[in-house]
Amino acid sequence: MPQGPNLNYEVHENMRFPKARKCYGNGIIVVGAMSGNTGTVCKYSSSTKNSLKDDSELLDVNSPLITVKGGRVEFRPLNTDRLIHAICHVDVLMLAYELIKSKPGNMTPGSNKETLDGMDIGWIERTSKLLRAGRFKFGLARRTLIPKVGKSGERPLTMASPREKVAQKAMAIVLNEVFEPRFLKYSHGFRPKRGCHSALQMIDQYFRGSKWVIEADFTKCFDKIPHDKLMTVLRKYITCCKTLALIKSGLKAGYIKMGDIVVNESQGIPQGSVVSPLLCNIFLHELDTFVDDLITENIKGKTRRKNPAWRRIQYEMEKLKGYSKEIKVLRRKMWLLNSKDQMDPNFRRMAYVRYADDFVMGITGPRKLAVDIMEKVDLFISERLGLEMNKEKTLLTKFSDGINFLGFNIKDRAVDEKPIKMVKGRKVRVTPRISFQAPIAKLLERLVVRGYFKWSKATDRMQPCGMRSLVNMAHRDILLLYNAVIHGILNYYRCADNRKSLGSIIHGLKMSCALTLALKFKLRTAAKAFKRFGGKLTFKTEKNSIDLFIPNTFARKNHLDKFKIGEVSNPEKAIKLSYANRKTNSGLIKPCVICGDPKVEMHHVRKLRELRNRLHLDWFNMQMAGINRKQVPLCKLHHHRLHNNQMSHAEREAFRIGCEQFAPKRKK
Repeated sequence: MPQGPNLNYEVHENMRFPKARKCYGNGIIVVGAMSGNTGTVCKYSSSTKNSLKDDSELLDVNSPLITVKGGRVEFRPLNTDRLIHAICHVDVLMLAYELIKSKPGNMTPGSNKETLDGMDIGWIERTSKLLRAGRFKFGLARRTLIPKVGKSGERPLTMASPREKVAQKAMAIVLNEVFEPRFLKYSHGFRPKRGCHSALQMIDQYFRGSKWVIEADFTKCFDKIPHDKLMTVLRKYITCCKTLALIKSGLKAGYIKMGDIVVNESQGIPQGSVVSPLLCNIFLHELDTFVDDLITENIKGKTRRKNPAWRRIQYEMEKLKGYSKEIKVLRRKMWLLNSKDQMDPNFRRMAYVRYADDFVMGITGPRKLAVDIMEKVDLFISERLGLEMNKEKTLLTKFSDGINFLGFNIKDRAVDEKPIKMVKGRKVRVTPRISFQAPIAKLLERLVVRGYFKWSKATDRMQPCGMRSLVNMAHRDILLLYNAVIHGILNYYRCADNRKSLGSIIHGLKMSCALTLALKFKLRTAAKAFKRFGGKLTFKTEKNSIDLFIPNTFARKNHLDKFKIGEVSNPEKAIKLSYANRKTNSGLIKPCVICGDPKVEMHHVRKLRELRNRLHLDWFNMQMAGINRKQVPLCKLHHHRLHNNQMSHAEREAFRIGCEQFAPKRKK
């Protein structure tokens, strides 16, 4: 067979015997394929099976397929026929590992006992080859039911093998590059540089003047997505059969529930999978496209016509010449009216915002128009997407009555507010804005569940209490934990118009922190804790000090600064914060911290518990806790000795010194 770059015919590689239109075969080299039939075969480079050891033949020397710079993947324009070559790229798999290695679930096994402990570069390379060959298959996951937060019922949570999550994350990285440019502006959930605040800002900009709002809720969206319809959507944009087979393998992998194996389901995306949120966005992109067409159809008129009552007063004023008392009286009547007709039949507008599987639509027009739109959307969702709307939670309400979306109570204040206000001693006509209210009662209930507050029967009200679970933490770490909770609440609700009411919650957390320190130092009362540590419960060292964060003011933010676009932590996550989930940095290519052997495995610990129960840590985990690490590289020999507690005194000392050298350098 001729070799070299100057071939007069094409060579296609298959991994199993070809079946119909499938591109895989039993290692057979198909030579001289006719160009007219190449649509049924995945085309690789003109090379033999033995030369496909890397992607070098697929790349331009000056334009690599993938480069990783500063933790960010940069792709050249992806070829959807060869998308699997991006997923199986070693750099992408290593980056995927780095992004998930510190997550709390990396030491929670799935259906087997494998975790990220013992991960090495060899596993990355073997997985890369399996992915490229189309022979990587997802195994059974483990499913359990967890209670819904603040709701009745339970939600299924699927836990895959932590090592399979690396492959899932690599898929998510590449698929995000393919679909992110195609997503529309209406989608805000699980997307880069978008979040709850970008969705709320869009409501503030586009829902003004809306009279009716449709609040929609799916019935178990993730569990009901049909596999066949999802794969049909994916085939519109992806032509790489190996990538499609890999996605389908994840959907059909099945799970173990209560000892029973459930496989070959025809619907449902496993909740807890790394790639599930992206697949949900891809599927619901069809809904975004449909609603975008509805918005185009329901735009009518440029501006509202003038209010007839307001126009009559204006006409009477025009008939009166010069300044007179009658004009002054008419002007005062005019101030109390809207200049535009809010029910203009020739003016129509529609707005739409979606966050994951929750969405709202605002309609400017009669109620009949809103009902028609609601029926069209319901019909599209049931027939085209195969999903079902929750009839009890899908509501059509007046915007002035308020809606609940993303933890806020949102309503139009045009009905409540007068069009005239006193500004700097003079009357000014204002346009009422949309109101965003933080749910103070719900926040207090969540804090009660977490133990920061308790219900007092004596006073029949909620009051702060000390956190006994934090007593074993250091003073510094207690302050950092409370500061993180306070920052999380204030950052998320920075756009709330009732931000002043958050002051009661923040000062309650301050009292809870004082009571916790009183328990720790056996001071008995919060007053003694304030007397000892000061009004901000300060922790002092020789170099610096740490204070409990209390803002100078709880005043409402300026309208231009109230929305913080980007990744804003959810307050519920801030309340649940623990130092077991701190992110760290490590590398699979660093040498063993004991002997310097370049062939290493990553030693993982489940959690850094030095802040909560330091006395229960063994010596090795104490060293890792001292450098704030959940992973350190060890060679196979020393990793085995560590788990079996067989290290000598010299090796233990080398481990301590190696951990100190492995610690990240602090910025000055």
